[in-house]
Amino acid sequence: MPNTKGDLYIHEAVALRNEYDNHIGLLKKLLSEPEGKRGGLLSRDTGETRQPVEDFNQANFEDMLKKLQTKRLKLNQEIQTANFTTKFDFEGNSVSIAEALEIRKSILVDIQSTSAKTIESAYSTVIHKEERDIVERPRYSFKKSYAEYLDTAKRLRKIEGLIHAANHESTANFKDE
Repeated sequence: MPNTKGDLYIHEAVALRNEYDNHIGLLKKLLSEPEGKRGGLLSRDTGETRQPVEDFNQANFEDMLKKLQTKRLKLNQEIQTANFTTKFDFEGNSVSIAEALEIRKSILVDIQSTSAKTIESAYSTVIHKEERDIVERPRYSFKKSYAEYLDTAKRLRKIEGLIHAANHESTANFKDE
């Protein structure tokens, strides 16, 4: 539901952009030649032709596609503007939504590496040689690795919550028509 000025909240604008993307995809498919009828190497001439039905006006849909692509571009610009201007506090720093999204990506990479490190640190390797066993200890402490994983998971949850809240409290300067 738009705010009192009629602007969309960021989460609504993102959903509308996704809707536009789906609609643009449909219109492009409607306006393209049917698959297998383009005269390519794999197509066969079956003697069939396809023609638009009476209530499908190709020119109207081409115009609709251009207008929708323009609206999507404007909407995306407003989302980007809102992402750069909306700020909140994260770990003592003021960050924009755009920065927070990049931090989130980085934390997701950290989650994968700390997860792998935790799994690796959970087991020793025992090499059986002749009459003795050689035990290779992991390079990292399991306790420390697991604690690092949990801290990273908390950071991810925190930043995702802040992004989510900002997307529901801030608006993009765009009115849904």
